[in-house]
Formats: sequence, structure tokens, C-alpha cells
Amino acid sequence: MGAYRSKAPIVVQKKKAKPLLRNGEKAGLVLGAVLLVFSFIEGDVPLAFFLLSFFLYEISVVAEKIAEKRLHQAVAFLRGLSVALCIGSLCMIFT
Repeated sequence: MGAYRSKAPIVVQKKKAKPLLRNGEKAGLVLGAVLLVFSFIEGDVPLAFFLLSFFLYEISVVAEKIAEKRLHQAVAFLRGLSVALCIGSLCMIFT
């Protein structure tokens, strides 16, 4: 007498791709863009420099996620430029 042997169907679960930016980062970029437009209208140079440093940092995060190790030097350059712009904007405020 034969036995009925059945295998459970193989279910391949696809991994969800992580988004490049989380919701908080997207909201920060939108708010930063609004403030950047405001700083250009009002002529506030330190605020513009600070926001540009924020945007460069976010671009470096996205570039690091996309290219992983291929653009390591470019990511390091963007982060260094971001830090320099941030320090420069703080120096403009307090001097």
C-alpha cells in the first residue's frame, strides 16, 4: 500500500528593500528646502551655509547606501565639506 507523501509548497519570501530615506529624513529635507528659500530671500548667509551643509550630509548618506564601497572617497569628501560648512556657518554667526 503506497503512502501519500506531500511536500509543503516552497514559499520564497522576498526581502523588502530598505528605503533610501526614512520619513523623518524626508520631512527634514522638505523643511530644509523651505528654510533655504527663506534664507535666500532674506539674505541670511549663515543659515544658507548651514542648510547646504545639511543637504550635503544627506547626499553623502544616500550615496553611501547606493554605491556602498565604490564611492567611499566621494562620500568622505562630502562629509568633510559638510562639516566645514557647518563650522563656517557657526563662525559667521558668532563673529
